[in-house]
Amino acid sequence: MNDEINHWEIEVRNRQHYVSTNPELAHSSAYFNLSTFEKGIGISNIADNRITAYWPLDFSDYCIEEHLSDGRIARLDNHTGSSAADGDFIVLQVISAAGTPAIINWLKQGLAVESSEVGYASSKEPGLITSQFFSLPARVAQQLASLPAPTGFSAIIAETSYSAEAISPAKLKGNTHTLLLRTQEAFENDLLGLKAEILAKYGALNYFPPKRFGRRHNSHLLGKLVLSENFEEAIKDFLCQTSPTEELLLTRLREVALSGFPNFEKLDKIFSVLPVTFSHELAVIRYLHDHPADYAGAIIQIKHLAKQWLFAYGAYIFNTNLGEASGIKGIINEQLPWTFSPDTADKLVYRRCFERDNIFNGFEVNFIKELIPERKQLIPGRIFPKALTCRAVGKGVALSFFLEGTMPAETVVANLLNFTSVTPRPDWVDVSRFDAKKMLDQGSVADIALRLSPQNA
Repeated sequence: MNDEINHWEIEVRNRQHYVSTNPELAHSSAYFNLSTFEKGIGISNIADNRITAYWPLDFSDYCIEEHLSDGRIARLDNHTGSSAADGDFIVLQVISAAGTPAIINWLKQGLAVESSEVGYASSKEPGLITSQFFSLPARVAQQLASLPAPTGFSAIIAETSYSAEAISPAKLKGNTHTLLLRTQEAFENDLLGLKAEILAKYGALNYFPPKRFGRRHNSHLLGKLVLSENFEEAIKDFLCQTSPTEELLLTRLREVALSGFPNFEKLDKIFSVLPVTFSHELAVIRYLHDHPADYAGAIIQIKHLAKQWLFAYGAYIFNTNLGEASGIKGIINEQLPWTFSPDTADKLVYRRCFERDNIFNGFEVNFIKELIPERKQLIPGRIFPKALTCRAVGKGVALSFFLEGTMPAETVVANLLNFTSVTPRPDWVDVSRFDAKKMLDQGSVADIALRLSPQNA
């Protein structure tokens, strides 16, 4: 714990030193626009003339309301009603902007239960308002009244009820997504309505969105290098490759590191400037300092990251195949196999892509096999948002739609708008406070947003 505190203190001190002298180091060198990166991650056949939008500016610009297969809906302002008076589990509807892992940890610590005893249907990200269900053993029901408030964030237990079964991913039906995006130019409602109508009728090509490709949007390239057994190059790019969307301070440090590679003592000094941000980089460097040239071993030190690289590469290959197939066939309604399916027939779908990327024996390398769980999964070629409503007001667009399972909202939004989320925000962004639910005549998020405001945490 003391080392962790010391690392934070070093990072804060060094960051303040560099940024106070050169404020631009706190920003990226280029705005991230979806269209800038789409082709690089295999996305094609999406219109190039989409209006640019900023999303999200405020945590209340994105709300998710969870639906369960038994009909329960965790609405922000219309709660689920009562259910059975007893049962083996107590179900909580929790509204928060902290994300599922933080809520689980709060319930675990506050009620003295194991993480495995906290049931949930799907994991939601921090930084947006989510209303979702959690289940706990019924024995803790009496303790809820004395549950301490969470530290560092706000959460609202909107309702409690009893159930015979725990909440689990198998019970998830989907989510209603309500979004507010601030557009670079005004969007005519007639045009927006027409685009939404076409989207609801023909669906959206089910691409893996940019967030699956990491902060630098290069995870798939690292995954390709690992699978093609170019381990040294994978490590070098992990440490030194820059991205226009990464903070300039990090970019400058990576550029210096590139000139010093593979002098691991020098690299250690460079990345130790930000020991928290670069904790994974430092783990790799220190391993290589003691085990020179064992680049495969260095990758094993960051298995969880390497797994993300491999997943991103699989997503890239899936996107590429989907784009090519839709370019030939047009409407793609059939399901497509996940890239790393163990089924021989499924592998043939992507054989050409693997051969193009010089991937032959990588799947048989022991540590790589451990990182790619063998699962046969079929993924729909298109997704169809249901209950899609939208409205444009000035330089803002409000959208609401339901998606089955855990399908990402970004896939739908990308078919309508070219969005960016980089900091600092562009000058054209209208920073007025909008209420997407109110714009769509679906209630209001204003009261919930006020109660969950970081100032009230």
